[in-house]
Amino acid sequence: MPFKRFISAPPRAKLFEKIIILLIVLSLTLVLIFPRPQQFLYGTIALLIVAVLMLLMKTPQAAHLALMCGLWLLFMNFEPLFGLWLVNLFGAIISYSILVFCIPLLRRSFGWFRPGYLRREIIYWVFIISCISILALIGWYFIFKPDLSKHLKMLPQLPLWLYPLAGLGFALANAFAEEFICRGVIMQALDGAVGAGIIAILLQGIFFGALHYAGGFPNGVVGFMLAAIYGIMLGFIRRKARGMLAPWLAHVLADATIFIILTCILLNAKH
Repeated sequence: MPFKRFISAPPRAKLFEKIIILLIVLSLTLVLIFPRPQQFLYGTIALLIVAVLMLLMKTPQAAHLALMCGLWLLFMNFEPLFGLWLVNLFGAIISYSILVFCIPLLRRSFGWFRPGYLRREIIYWVFIISCISILALIGWYFIFKPDLSKHLKMLPQLPLWLYPLAGLGFALANAFAEEFICRGVIMQALDGAVGAGIIAILLQGIFFGALHYAGGFPNGVVGFMLAAIYGIMLGFIRRKARGMLAPWLAHVLADATIFIILTCILLNAKH
């Protein structure tokens, strides 16, 4: 099959599939805002059962969504074992990707992983969104003086000269993982449920905000709002570029800013 450069909207889902997709996205949004340990266990079981049922009913977008989110919650159940956020994300993404490759229905409907445009207009949008996000992150830190002790514990103990490489690796990997889930699997499922319009962009943006509410950077109510707006902007540029490369690049710059802020705090604490 020839390589396709651009994302196209998936076929509109049937009514039952639409309901399942919306319920999953809205339920997970609430779970991320009001997390309880047992919710991750029950949610994992429920989502994986739904994924199997959706496969049997040949409803691919709901199956993709339930499978990806179910595996993600599964790895979050093992957070005390693995500890690192990125390990949980990539464990889920790798497991999901293997299953997509092995199951023909999922493989045929895996249509969002495309680079899209990166022409001059798109580069301008990447630059504008990156500047907004960088200013917002710096402003959130200096205005609200958040407790970042949990985030600082995740920084590796390295020689000073290795921190730029570690920051680059974190930015590239974290941006990829979050874009894979939010602007990839979730947004594609929402496009099938409500159409490739503003509603899908808004819903995935709200989900992205909820993802940061409890322990993200930024977090809390203000962090939720900032991350939701940023998620909407990334959804907009994903739509405009018709691919994943542009939002990923913008996200990399924001995550690099987060790493720089945390590194500066850590180095100042040592002196």
